[in-house]
Amino acid sequence: MTFKEIENNKGKKERIANEEFPQNYIGAILKARDEYDIVLTSMHWKVLDYFNKNNIDFYLVYPKLDSGDILKKRCIDRGNTEEWAQSIKDKVTLWYPKIKEYNIKNVIFIEKDEYLEDILIKMNLI
Repeated sequence: MTFKEIENNKGKKERIANEEFPQNYIGAILKARDEYDIVLTSMHWKVLDYFNKNNIDFYLVYPKLDSGDILKKRCIDRGNTEEWAQSIKDKVTLWYPKIKEYNIKNVIFIEKDEYLEDILIKMNLI
């Protein structure tokens, strides 16, 4: 699949869920940690649970609450569907309280005009 096809496929209801998730995803993350200095993943609560239970340090970079509109636009600009982009916008607000209660040690709240690359540069990781 092309990048555009992958992005457009996100959130489609007819998409078949991978029965091996999240174990396959966690396995790929662990393997990548052996090969790379930085491993970027999408946020899944089951993955965060695994990291916490296994004392795996991680950073969670999360958008500030006023970022929903810009995130939605960025999703659409990269080929995601309107429905997917709206769900991302909605999750900014929905997940914010859960992040606070989750007691994640290393949360970095990103400004709406920033990109992940900006954060990684500020942290001297790239």
